[in-house]
Amino acid sequence: MSILTKLQDEMGLNHDKASKTVSGIYNDYYIALQQVVQGNSYTFALYTSLSDASGNDVPQALADEIKGSSKHIASVQILGHQVQVISKSAMTNNKLKQKVVEMTQAVTALFKEKGLVSTSAFSNQTTDLGIYLNEGVPMVLSQDNYEQLLQDNAVRAGQDFQKKEHVVNGIVGAILGSLIGVLAIVLLSQMGFAAAVSGLIMSVATLKGYELFAKKQSKKGLLISILVSLVMTYFALQIYWAIAVAQVNKVSFFLAFTEIPRLVSEGYIESGAYYTNMFIVYLFVLLGLVPTVISTYKSLNQKFDVRKIY
Repeated sequence: MSILTKLQDEMGLNHDKASKTVSGIYNDYYIALQQVVQGNSYTFALYTSLSDASGNDVPQALADEIKGSSKHIASVQILGHQVQVISKSAMTNNKLKQKVVEMTQAVTALFKEKGLVSTSAFSNQTTDLGIYLNEGVPMVLSQDNYEQLLQDNAVRAGQDFQKKEHVVNGIVGAILGSLIGVLAIVLLSQMGFAAAVSGLIMSVATLKGYELFAKKQSKKGLLISILVSLVMTYFALQIYWAIAVAQVNKVSFFLAFTEIPRLVSEGYIESGAYYTNMFIVYLFVLLGLVPTVISTYKSLNQKFDVRKIY
């Protein structure tokens, strides 16, 4: 049984498998709990929208009190009526489930103590509420706000469709962005280790470079960014070996760089060490690249999409 199913059963919430979210009314509040990635593990984010008896926004000063209400809370964000609470991660699913349940009990008890009530994220309306996914993010909305959001997103989708994607410029931007990843790989390799952070840096910088220069991100741009990341990782490895050869043999970097393939094929660079290093670096780059690509792909699929989950 998955952790989401366990949360659904224990807390009496609805389970939306596609978004990895459970939502509903808990302790008199409209809430959504969504599984999110945090570092190398995953945890849960609690989403809700609140106001006081006069319909005012949630005061920023309440963030510290919310965080202090449970030892299981990692962070709190407040924006107008909207509140996001991130739970700390745990070693096992059962421990994480317990943390999430206890955290939710604590924060909803605090909301009651402060006299807060559920409201729409975009107004102080407290009736006719539901829980929706807006581009994949849970949100409490009234029916009126939902219909307005649908119209707004339709306008944005039309504007985005009309926006031209400059693919050639995007490729240039992806290559320029990837140079940051190249630098990270070379520096980490010179320090004697590889890390998934190098892949994260490579993927984020390449994707952002493409989007910045192309003026738009798309699935085509995502594919181009993946290819650029993989090619530039190889380029980074060649730079690393060229620096090592240049230092040992007292030759110029550029001469060493052009001679790397020959040095490997003729055994001057031990092929086992060369290809083992390449395998390890690519492995760690993929550990950072794959989650970023998956997240970006999901964002593209959910762009401008609004749907009700409770």
